[in-house]
Amino acid sequence: MMFVEVMSNESVTVTLYGNIPVGKNVELWLAQNDCKIETPDQQSRLSIDIEQGNQSILDELAKAIDSIVAPGAPRYTVKSYKYVCPRTTKSLRRLKDTLDEAWVHPLPPSQKSLFD
Repeated sequence: MMFVEVMSNESVTVTLYGNIPVGKNVELWLAQNDCKIETPDQQSRLSIDIEQGNQSILDELAKAIDSIVAPGAPRYTVKSYKYVCPRTTKSLRRLKDTLDEAWVHPLPPSQKSLFD
């Protein structure tokens, strides 16, 4: 599952819950972006703060996840990755594209949020 919480007009928090794909490139991405997958209960959770202008890290994470099931990649042991990785990758890229579009056309100064 993926949730996006709007923190402000220039900031969102993306949270992945459940079967978060993990592989060598994902672990590198986590280290480079000072993130970690937490497991406070039965479900894994990864929260990522996205500021306007750095939404490209979502595409980088998508590439890292995609590399798990890419042709020629080392064999993965979690059978559901065959379905989870492409679906997660597609969702991350769609969110990045949505943020790109939203942040290219900023709100007028008289409007505080999209819901005003």
